[in-house]
Parts: sequence; C-alpha cells; structure tokens
Amino acid sequence: MTSSSTGEHDDSAWEPEPAKPAAGSGNGETYKLAGGYTGSDIVITPMPVMAPPEPRKSALRKKSRRGDFWPLMGFNLLVFVSSVCVMTLELTASRLVGKHVGSSLYTWTSVIGVVLAGITVGNYLGGYIADRVDRRKALSWMFLISSMLCAAILWIDLQIAGIPRPESFSWPMWVLTIVAALFLLPSIALGAASPLVASMAISRSSKTGITVGNVYAWGALGSIVGTFLTGFYLIDAWGTRSIIGWTSAVLAMLGVIVASGQWVFRTAVVLGWLQTLGLLVLATIGSGDLFAGVVERLAGPPAVDDDAPGEWRQFARAVGEKFHEFGLLLKLRDDSPGRYYDESQYSYLEVGDDYVNDAPVKYLRLDKLIHSYYNPEEPTALYYEYEQVYAAVTKRVAGSPGPVTAPLAQFPGSAELLAKLPAGVIWDEATGVLRVERPSEQLFEQLSAISPDAPFWDVLNRLERETTRPSWGGFTALPLDGLPGGFTWPSDLEPELRYDELLHTITARQPVTKAIRDRLVGLTATAPWQRAIQKLRLESGRVNALFLGGGGFIFPRWVLEHFPGSEHLDVAELDPAVLKAVISQFGFTPADQERITTTIGDARNFVEDRYRQNERLLRDGHAPVLYDFIYGDAFNDFGIPWHLATKEFTERLRSLLSERGVFQANIIEIYPRTEFPGGLVETSQVVYPGILPGRFQKQNGAEFVSAELLPELTRLSTSAADGVGSTLTWRGPMSNALRDALHGLDDANVAWKDAIDDLWKQSHQRRVFEGTIPEGLLPESVPVESWMPCPGKFEGVEIWKRDDGRYVVAVRGGMTSELRDRLLHLAPADPAWLIAIDDLDRRSHRPEAGGQFLGRYTATCAALFPNLYLFSTSQQQPGNDRDTFVLVCSNQPLDLDRLEETGEWNHPPFASLETRAAGQPPAISGHMAAVLELSQDQILTDDFAPVDTLLKPVFTQQDD
Repeated sequence: MTSSSTGEHDDSAWEPEPAKPAAGSGNGETYKLAGGYTGSDIVITPMPVMAPPEPRKSALRKKSRRGDFWPLMGFNLLVFVSSVCVMTLELTASRLVGKHVGSSLYTWTSVIGVVLAGITVGNYLGGYIADRVDRRKALSWMFLISSMLCAAILWIDLQIAGIPRPESFSWPMWVLTIVAALFLLPSIALGAASPLVASMAISRSSKTGITVGNVYAWGALGSIVGTFLTGFYLIDAWGTRSIIGWTSAVLAMLGVIVASGQWVFRTAVVLGWLQTLGLLVLATIGSGDLFAGVVERLAGPPAVDDDAPGEWRQFARAVGEKFHEFGLLLKLRDDSPGRYYDESQYSYLEVGDDYVNDAPVKYLRLDKLIHSYYNPEEPTALYYEYEQVYAAVTKRVAGSPGPVTAPLAQFPGSAELLAKLPAGVIWDEATGVLRVERPSEQLFEQLSAISPDAPFWDVLNRLERETTRPSWGGFTALPLDGLPGGFTWPSDLEPELRYDELLHTITARQPVTKAIRDRLVGLTATAPWQRAIQKLRLESGRVNALFLGGGGFIFPRWVLEHFPGSEHLDVAELDPAVLKAVISQFGFTPADQERITTTIGDARNFVEDRYRQNERLLRDGHAPVLYDFIYGDAFNDFGIPWHLATKEFTERLRSLLSERGVFQANIIEIYPRTEFPGGLVETSQVVYPGILPGRFQKQNGAEFVSAELLPELTRLSTSAADGVGSTLTWRGPMSNALRDALHGLDDANVAWKDAIDDLWKQSHQRRVFEGTIPEGLLPESVPVESWMPCPGKFEGVEIWKRDDGRYVVAVRGGMTSELRDRLLHLAPADPAWLIAIDDLDRRSHRPEAGGQFLGRYTATCAALFPNLYLFSTSQQQPGNDRDTFVLVCSNQPLDLDRLEETGEWNHPPFASLETRAAGQPPAISGHMAAVLELSQDQILTDDFAPVDTLLKPVFTQQDD
C-alpha cells in the first residue's frame, strides 16, 4: 500500500487503476483513495486471492459439537431439577398452609399466583444478573440462597400460626398474605436460576434456537415430573416438612455442583450449610418412633437370644426424642411427643386428648378443624349437634327398636350357653323364647361370642362379604385355627371352597353366597343359637345407610349400634390416612370394619359406581341396592367440595334412596340478620362530675397508653360541662384495651371508672329506629337487649329493644316481596317506616351479608326433593354468627315436631317445605321462604357452582 499527495479530491480517486499483478497472483486491482486524514491519496493493493480448498468434512467442527453436548446436557439437567423443586414447592405450599387457612379456592389461587409472581420477578432478576456478573458464580449463589429460603419456611410456618388476622384484611387478602410470606422469596430465588442457566447454555452453542428450546423443554419436563411425583407420592410418603427439607438440600447440592473451582464456596456449603440443614431437618421431623423404626428396618427383627438390636432401638429412640425436643425448643415444630400425627395428600392429621362435658375423649383434627370426638368408654356417644339431629331424624323415621324375641330350640350344649347370658337377655324355658330388652349390636356380639363356634361363623360372614363384592379378585384365604367340633366339610363344595388343615385357612375360589354360608352354619352344633341371634338382629331394626365422609366413624357405629340388623352400611371416605388413624386410635375394631364397608375414594365416584351397579342388577332381574338414609358429612367452613353440592350429584343421590329414603347434609353457614338502622352509635357522651386525672391532661396521652393505642385515643375529647365537671365525648366503639388503660389513670376513683365504663357501654350500643313501630308488629313482650321474633304472618322479622325503650328492626334471610308488601301496608303514610323497609329489603339481598350458599344449596335440593326440613344446631332460631345447619330432604313428608321423644335432639326445624298432594303447591313454613330468597333464583350445577365465593363471609369469620 502506497500514498501520494495531491492538491485536489475528485471522484476519479475512487476508480480503480490498472496495476501489475503481484507475484503469484492471478489478477489484482489497485484503488487510489483521495484525501484521508492527511489529505493524501491512498492506493490499496488487494492481497492475492487464494484458490478455495477442496471440500471436506470439518473434523474441528465435529469435535466442537461433541465437546459441547455434555455441558449443554448439564445445563438442561440443572433446569430440569430446579423446575422439579419449583413444582414440589408449589404443591407443598397448598398442603402446608391448609393448617392455617384451609384448602379453599382462595388458597389454591393464592398459591398459584404467588409462585408465578415469584418466578416472574425471579426471571427478570436472573436475566439482569446474567448480563452483569460471572454467571457461574451467580448461579451457585442463587441455588444456595434458594436452599436457605426454602429451609426458612419450616420456621416461618409456625410463626404465622399464632398471628391473628387483622380486621383491615379481608379473608382472601389474608390468605394471599400468608402464602406470600411463606413462598414468595423462595419462588423468586428459584425463578432467577432459569435465565442464568439459559444464558450459560447459549454461550456454549452457536445454535441459539435449539439451545433455548431445549432449556424450555427440560424445564417443562421437570415441572411435570415434580407435579406428579409430589402429588402422587412424596406428600403421602414423606410429609410436607420432610419434602421442604429435602428440596432445600437438593438446591444446596446444585449450588455445589455448579460452583466449579470455587473451593471455598463448596467447602462452606458442604461442611457448613448442609450440616446445619441436616440438623434442622432432623429437629423438624425426628422422633423416637422414626429413629427406632429406621434401626428396626436396618437390623431386622431381633433374635430371641440377642438383645443387641433391642438395645440399638432403645438408643435410637432416645436420640430421636432428643431431636424432637430440640425442634420444639427452636420452634420448628409444634407436635407433642407421643401424640399421633400423620399427613396425606389431602390433609394433616392429629389425634389428641381432650375433655368434652367432663368426659375424657380423643379428638381427630384434619388441618385446622376438629372433625370427631371419640369416647373410649362410650364409642357411639355423639358430641356434635348435627350428628344428634341426624340421630333424632333417623330414629323418628325408622323407629326405635323395643324389646325383641326369638324362639330357641334345645340343642347340645344349650344349657352352658344360657348360663352365660348377659344382663338384659332373658330365657323363658317354658315357652322356649329368648328375649332381649334393649337390643344393640354390642349386645348381639356378646351373645355370638358365647358360642364356641363363633370364630367359624365370623370367618364365614367375612367370606360372604368379601367374595360377593363386585371388585372381588377370585380368591380369598382367611385364617381359622380349626373347624368346630363334629363338623364335616361338605365334599361337593371342594375344591372351590375348602379348609386347609395344614395351613389352617379357609380358601374360596368361588363366591360364598348367603345360601352357602347358612348351609355351613347349619352344620355346626350350635347352629340354633346363631339362627336365634340373626332373628333378634332382624327384629331389632334394620336400615341401609350411606355415609359421604367417614370422619371418626362415630356416627356409622351409632347406626350399627342402634340398628344391628342393618345389611348395607357403606362409607365413602376420601382419605386413607383418616381410616388408618381411626383404626389405630379410635377403636374401630375388626368386627366394626366387617359390618361397616369402607370405600376409599371420592364420594361422587362411589355414588356413580353404585348407580351403574344398580342398573346392571336391574338388567339382570335383581333388586338394586337402595338406602334408607344417606348422610352427608363432607362439608366444612374451610372448603366445600363443590362437585358434591350440585344438582347433578344430588339427583344421583336421590336415585339411590328407597321409597322412605331420607338424605341429610350438614352445612356451616351464616343465616344473616339485616338490621335497621344497622351498626353502632357514632357518638357517645358521659358527664364526669369530678376533676380529670392529672395524667389524662398530659399532651398526646403518651404517659398512660401504648403507642398502639395512641391513634384510638384521638377519638376521645373533653369539654366543660354545664355544671361541675367535664363532658367526655367518644366517636365509634371503644376497645377493651383502651378502657383498661383509662381505668388505670385513677384506680381508686370509682366515679371515674364508672364514667369510662358507661362511655364504653354506650359506644357498643346499636343505633335505634327513630320512628314509631307500627301496631301489630311488636311481640307481646320484648326483653331488653334481646332479639324477639314478630308474631304471625311476620315470621322472619325481629325486634330488639335498647335499655332506653327504643327499638331496632331486623329481617332474617332475604326479604321476600310478599313480606315487604305486608310490612309496607302496616304504615303506608309513615315516611320513616317506608324508608326502613326499603333499606332492609335492599341490604338483605347483598352477597356480603352471608347465607348465599345456604340459600342456593337449599334451592338446589328443593328442585329435586318434594320435602325439605332445615335445622339450626345452635338453637331453635339460628343466631347471626356462623352456625351448623342440617338440611333434611325426603321423598315422603316427615313428622319432626316431637324429636325430644327420641332422646337425641329437642328442637324442631326452623324452616320447612312439604308437598302433600299432587298438583298442589308446596306448603312453606317457618323461615323457608327467606332461606330460598337468599338463592336469588339460582341453583348449583356442574357448570356453575361458585361455592367458595358464596361462602366468603364464612371464611371471613372462621378465624374470629
């Protein structure tokens, strides 16, 4: 390249000039560039053009691709494992917070929203970091931070349990706050890992599209694996707190793997954080039973002459108990040693001891709610009011069995049996009649156990039930020590049904029908005794019943106890852990399990299966299995399975009822009371005749109230009274804390404390109706500060009288148009009265008042059943707080007015709907019209059943 200077610049300077080709070049061109930075012309001579090499495979490129495969696969695995951790954390979150806020739609919405929000923020944060720092170091630290934040959940979870919901927080906002406090920061940290990994993968590959696609695909695959692994296996096998500990450990190990060359970091994590995490997890989940069980699985059952395994188990149990105490000390757990705990895919279970009505009982807690009480001394005692209503209605419809008798012929050994009769059983030798005064299943079991052939009878009964089930697999073997004395096995039943004398078992390869069972029983020496017991059972009462939800299995056992002749007692229980706890802790004996058939699974699936089985039975010319009673026990105030509340499901339930069949369901709801004017008085005043305490006159009150009470204190003002003393004026309701603080200003001054008490009382008084109550609406007697229903055709309207003789008017449920017209006609010329009724009518239909689910569920059942009866379990007339209601639905009208005669429940229904004649409108009485008005003419269907939204007022009150 050469340059020359010229005095001017023209376009010819950019034209090529001929030049001699350089040696070895084929041809070449020289370009003269005018000007330049120095104003000189520049001539550029291109380098000689070399001929392209012959096409051949690039070994270097192949080597590069082979060298990048494993690093890229490593990045994909990092995203895969971190995505597994994200979904594990999300599913665990929904279970973990269930103990605090239940498993409602609000819980799931909050969990999904919080985790997605955390991942969103984390993705942005990870991308921001990836462009500014060393990505490998940042990723290793991000995994470590994620591990620490996940571990912190174990401690934060228990701290949240003791925090009450602030009044300013709505229930959905409170659920969202709790979920965010537990899982937002871990979600952000986990979300930041993906963009860091993606940026590292892109830097190792020239194919950006396939690299990013692989990262996304492996992340999605990890989310899928994490979802199914956690939901189907981990929660049930490990429990939520163990899962969180393992997730934290996996994230820490990912940080160690990524931190290539960072030996200080790796050493700190492995020898520092992972050791600490292991201790924390052991303190969180460790127990004596857990440690002893591990040693037993490792060592196997101890030999008869070897005490070493037993000593190791004792040592392991002691170590586990110390870890348990350590966890309690660090507030990492709240489970008492020795108490029964379990966790499943559906709930967190606890069985503990308590007292109810001065009786020692065990309770079964699922998540936050106690579902059952069990009295070991009286296993069928009913402690819940809704179960007492169930029992009273059942006795009223089915009747209470009285004394029963059965003929009993003499047989060999009858004298020995009759000498062992328990109290309440009488043998009349002259007539040959066995009489039972108060029949019960427990008594019949005692009578059966008297016979030496009872074990053989029990095995036959079990064989009949197991081998005649639709799902029977074709083979059953049950242990039996030996055949009854003098019994000869029928040869025509072999080999399908036989007794193996070597194995001491009865094996069945064909269904053992009732006829086969009765034939074998008839071959025993004490067969007349068994036939007498069976006849007593049948005479003493028999019902077929289905229970939607088992709980503590108290009420199914009550039905069996009072109706021992019952043939079909079926329980559809969703959670296998509940049945396990009941068998272990609630005295659910093998005999109970034989008589009460339990199916694990969703109640709707059970009902659909039974419906299809009945269709097959009808096609084959057999009688279907119908129930006299169906009991719903799957609803609570922390979550209602909406699919069990719809018209379609209820229609299936009705198809399973017999002609006299009754369906009963419990509902936790609010039956609203709408008041006029509504609310408390805005301003309260009292005159204090003395001199205000000196400390009270200090500025801003900091001398005698805490900082939390200072804002409330601003609502108190004073002024000089007309006479001697001061007028105290207060705005809004006064808290108990401020009242006590004001008392403390002058504890010895009774007049001062009385003035403050009067001010506090006034501030909690209801606002009263300033007009005149029309004649005919007031009850004959209205006690002070007590709600009284109005008489006659104004049922559903209530009056409350303040101590100054003025009234508050209220309406229960939704005000119907008929009730509104009747009230308006009482005083059509009174503007104040007209305004009051219009206001009550409008506000009684507001969803936030409550009762919307009660109204719609009742309306749904009313669309299918001709007769409905609604009970309140708190009292005859329900209050304005959360209450448990029982809705009774039947095909025939029921007489439920004298339930006290049953000895189970004393109050009649407060609302009813009866259809007595075809073509006539149903007779509606009590509050039924007001309850149905709450439905706003909508029923619950599979397409639209917003039960969580309808129960929002109940959620709001459930932790008050």
